Amino acid sequence: MAFTALLLGLPGAPYLYQGEELGLEESNVPTDRREDPMWARTDRVGRDGSRTPIPWSSEAPGFGFTACREAWMPFDDQATTRNVEAQAADPTSMLSTYKR
Repeated sequence: MAFTALLLGLPGAPYLYQGEELGLEESNVPTDRREDPMWARTDRVGRDGSRTPIPWSSEAPGFGFTACREAWMPFDDQATTRNVEAQAADPTSMLSTYKR
């Protein structure tokens, strides 16, 4: 978080990546659910783990992101605790820190 505060204080346009405000780490996408062309061509993991949807609540299967049974990329275990609903209620969470 200290690095983010430094980054946001520097001149220029800062970039925050999807899920960074929740402290989401790269998800572990099962092999059969990977879609990145890099995976298909080279068997390198690629960027699928950083393309998973944002969890809005702790309720599976859609975690507030979708009413469907599955999103385009699967959620992993961190969706149950690192979601908007849980962090919005916690003044010491990563999301609350970003908002301040």
